[in-house]
Amino acid sequence: MFVKDIQLVNFRNYENIYFQPNQQMNIFYGQNAQGKTNLLEAIYFLLRAKSFRTNSEKEAILFNKDQSFIRGRIEVFGFDYIQEIKISQYNPKKMRINEEAISNINQYNEKSPCVLFRPEDLNMVKEGPNLRRDFIDNLIDQVDSSYEALLRQYNRVMFQRNIILKKNPDPGLLRVYQDQLVDLGSRIIKKRYESLEAFKKYAKKYHFFISYEKEKIDLTYETKISYQTSLESMKKEYQEGFNRSLETDLNLRRTSFGPHRDDLKIYINKMEAKSFASQGQQRSVLLSFKLAEVVYIGKETGQKPVLLLDDVFSELDQKRKKLFLDAIGSCQTFITTTDQVVQIQKIVPDSSVYSINQNRLFS
Repeated sequence: MFVKDIQLVNFRNYENIYFQPNQQMNIFYGQNAQGKTNLLEAIYFLLRAKSFRTNSEKEAILFNKDQSFIRGRIEVFGFDYIQEIKISQYNPKKMRINEEAISNINQYNEKSPCVLFRPEDLNMVKEGPNLRRDFIDNLIDQVDSSYEALLRQYNRVMFQRNIILKKNPDPGLLRVYQDQLVDLGSRIIKKRYESLEAFKKYAKKYHFFISYEKEKIDLTYETKISYQTSLESMKKEYQEGFNRSLETDLNLRRTSFGPHRDDLKIYINKMEAKSFASQGQQRSVLLSFKLAEVVYIGKETGQKPVLLLDDVFSELDQKRKKLFLDAIGSCQTFITTTDQVVQIQKIVPDSSVYSINQNRLFS
């Protein structure tokens, strides 16, 4: 899968631009605050129908304009699709594929997987478990269009249960919501287990490669429910855990048991990365994760995702840059940089370079 062309109208700092990217390597070059990341955001928006920078999509509309428009042609398994996103100050977001209105975001983005790496992602290794859970959930969402709806339903039921715990802990109502959470939570945990098992073999391979064969990583999904091939067996164990945590929940007035409390443990040479990883090791972990994502999504969907890299090469030595870019292979890639153009072109001579200056794009 790759983007064949894209047009932005009133998106961030761009009034109207159109370009046809290279099917492999594309470099957005320019000084800081020129709008390089805005272009990556637009491509991500086109493919995933959401922003990776804000939950308020109206922020992406050019100042003093009423609406923004992104349109692009993507090729999937040899077929062209025209995807369109319209963001308005006054109306809900509109999505279209081949002129047909799409109301379900999962239906819109199921043909267009995308892997994103930005500097903020380094926080995933060291900070709280919510970032690592988000990583797993986003990974699954790229290959299973029903997963996001499952998560939303779980969070909605948990929110309702928490309201009851805070206001009126009626045993009958709590049982109703508990039964729903047992079903939804067990399915989420099972899906996370299975996806992580498939993903981590690629992450292990690439980390060994990226670390010059000096480090081995391992990934463990930490939860209070043991993995079993039978979903019903997992539900039974989940129910037992819920029963044990009821008194705690009543005291805390919130749900303390379930996949929203789980974590992804990352180990480097058998030591937990959260506690011991250096800045360089964190970067190596994320580089290996992103390469593994590309392969995992390709294996699960039959198509390679688009890869978006936001200023991730500035602190890598030339050897690691080459290792990473060689590993990408034929995946369509978009890179932002202020000063790495020559180094990247030495590794990928057929790259397309776009200079960004004063809200304009020059090829």
